[in-house]
Amino acid sequence: MKPILLITILSFFQSFIFNSYSYSQGCSDAGFCSLSSLKTMQSDNQNTQHFNQFKIGGSYGKADHEINITGGFIEYHKDVNSKSSIDIKLTYIAQKNTLATSNGLSDLFINANWLIANNLTLTTGCKLALSNGNADVDGKYLPMDFQHSLGTFDLILGLGYNLSGLQLFLAGQQPLNKSKNKFLSESYPAGSGFRDYQSTNNYKRKGDILLRASYPISLGSTFTITPSILPIYHMGDDEFTNALGEVETIVDSKGLTLNANLFIDFAINNTNKISLSFAAPLVTRKVRPDGLTRKYVAGLEYAVRF
Repeated sequence: MKPILLITILSFFQSFIFNSYSYSQGCSDAGFCSLSSLKTMQSDNQNTQHFNQFKIGGSYGKADHEINITGGFIEYHKDVNSKSSIDIKLTYIAQKNTLATSNGLSDLFINANWLIANNLTLTTGCKLALSNGNADVDGKYLPMDFQHSLGTFDLILGLGYNLSGLQLFLAGQQPLNKSKNKFLSESYPAGSGFRDYQSTNNYKRKGDILLRASYPISLGSTFTITPSILPIYHMGDDEFTNALGEVETIVDSKGLTLNANLFIDFAINNTNKISLSFAAPLVTRKVRPDGLTRKYVAGLEYAVRF
């Protein structure tokens, strides 16, 4: 398995070399690919002595328009029995560049997981927006790039399968409502930097499908390295309402994004763990009006079982 690890790591760091020219969908903001049940199948979930887990973590990334992104989360996991569990995750985000600063609670994720067959898991859940996606500064509405949340209620459905150590995940996330965002770039005066942002008034975002492949590699009893490839397909062109009240299609906003991920886990003991994560793009879709563009994302989290 060492050649697989080497190739993946080289591809991952190669993407950083070209990150000035390519961007990725920052899934940590939109949601479903940051859920623990859709990232890796951790063996500690089978710990029969500790049925609860608490996680806290943060991340930093660089976004489009030179926006610095800082995120945070807290998460609670409960093993109901040997075949089912629940997760509750609360997220926070802060965005800043020379034009604006914005921060606040983002989304609440609630999902349930079941072992439905040998090595096959099912995840169902939802994303509840804690912001309506229409934050403003001095009465001026901000683009999606500065919103704490997409402002949508989303349904999430996913499957995970362990194939001789190769972990495969297939999942979908579907928004059920429009964002209440009211940003129109032309409402800003000529020469304003906000004129370069995509208008997203009454923004209607289409759904996403992901397919993740991960391969955990144990380095003794303490360290685990997990390279991962994450393709995300945005299933349609998004829409917004222009200043005349007409619905416009945002051309080229559908399509494929391919991310390389790397997770590094350090087991402090049987119940405590620290994890590092890195992500960068390999392939991107052409237009990304949702404000989820990232050049790179790095994260750190702490987990304790009890």
